[in-house]
Amino acid sequence: MDSAFLIGHLDTGSPPDHPNFNGKIYESVSYNEAGLFQKKAMKGSRDSHSSLSTRIIFKDDQYSLPTLHSGAKLATVSIPSRGKTILNVLQGMDYLLDLAPQIVCMPIGFRKTTPIFYPMICAFHDKEIPIIVPIGNSGKGKAQVPGYYPNVISVGAVETDGKVAKYSGSYLDDSGNCLKPDILAIGNSIPSSSQLSKKGTSFACAYIAGTAARILQAQPLATLEEIKHALFSTTQSLLPSQSNRCKRGIVQADAAFEFFLQKKKIIPPKLDDTIPSFLSKPYQDPRFLSQFKNAKPDQLLEGIILPSSSQEKAKNSKTPSPRSQKLIAQIQKVIRIQPKEVHFFVHTDMAHLIASPAFFEVLLKDPNLFLISAVDVNTFEL
Repeated sequence: MDSAFLIGHLDTGSPPDHPNFNGKIYESVSYNEAGLFQKKAMKGSRDSHSSLSTRIIFKDDQYSLPTLHSGAKLATVSIPSRGKTILNVLQGMDYLLDLAPQIVCMPIGFRKTTPIFYPMICAFHDKEIPIIVPIGNSGKGKAQVPGYYPNVISVGAVETDGKVAKYSGSYLDDSGNCLKPDILAIGNSIPSSSQLSKKGTSFACAYIAGTAARILQAQPLATLEEIKHALFSTTQSLLPSQSNRCKRGIVQADAAFEFFLQKKKIIPPKLDDTIPSFLSKPYQDPRFLSQFKNAKPDQLLEGIILPSSSQEKAKNSKTPSPRSQKLIAQIQKVIRIQPKEVHFFVHTDMAHLIASPAFFEVLLKDPNLFLISAVDVNTFEL
């Protein structure tokens, strides 16, 4: 790759035809509703969710931060809000990991308690790539994935008066303490062509992505932990009555940026990021189980699998998904039935299968299976 400063963006719709992005698109690809890769952008309006969030990253409309220099380029992966949404998000993340951007903004989420995206999140974290996501727009005490995973910078929203937006979600522990979002930012978009500003934690997420991008452009050697420390340690505290709406407080982008310009060496503390219990337990997606239960013997099913001990890519292995391949081969040997299609992800030890109910029946009983998920979902949120 050339000397471009690459910002990864995974969202619905794509804005490369917007005049604000002339010369700023490094790459723009998409996946369709059937989960198929397309070497072209999806059509999206200039006022689409994706267009507005990317404009926020490039245009500092709320803070007095420097303009991103001309080397900043956008790598967009667009997915539709219908169809094989879970599969498409995973494929989009895998694709962005290949490009190795300096930062990733993913302003989408699922109202579904699933660990399916966590291995990919860990892959970004292992590569020291900040991945910034919204907590969701379902209000106090409710959150969406991956917004309450560890290893993400999770963002909630505040109104222009500094109060936490009613729609901004939160993830609480059993004692009512807020674990996510990590920080809050302005939830208003840049005004669209209709001169109306949209609201949501997706736009707050984009403001943080823009702030982190400017920090990284000013300090290219900054580590992921240093970026988190700068953003987290300079926040404005919330009123006690709102303390359960965010783990830390409202981002002070100017202060976070100035934090990195000081000459003294930064030694970030070890951050405590609580791992929800569901991420470490075997998981069988109820949606997939329902599809399996109702399937006819000659019907093909689709699922995404993760073997035991494969929550992240195996180290020092020449094979992208060694445990996934081994698990599938074992079942083929036992029942002498091959899946119709198998796709192994590059950056995590996971596989996407299209196979008969007979194949999945044996797979579901295998002790080496840690996770199985449907490829689609009923509720997908922007």
